Amino acid sequence: MAKLEQITELLVNELRDFERGIERLERLNEGLRDTTVQMDLTELKSLLDEHQKKMADHQNTIRQFGNVFENGVKRIKSYFIWLIVVCVFCLGFSVVLVIGVF
Repeated sequence: MAKLEQITELLVNELRDFERGIERLERLNEGLRDTTVQMDLTELKSLLDEHQKKMADHQNTIRQFGNVFENGVKRIKSYFIWLIVVCVFCLGFSVVLVIGVF
């Protein structure tokens, strides 16, 4: 009988501990229901702003290079046209000289 009473007492203690644990979990659950979770995007926003500035700088650099390249091509194109004009003039002058000599 004494063993049965000890086992019963242990079971009653375990049930009380279990009930206390459940009550504590219920209080935590109620507290969590009222809690709202928000993401902190300030660090991500600052990284995105910095990346956007770098991309704008890169775009400006590319535009400047494009302008320099385009101006260089125009200048080379004009030199090439003048080279052709001079060659045609020299060839025509040479033909006039050759015809004039004969």
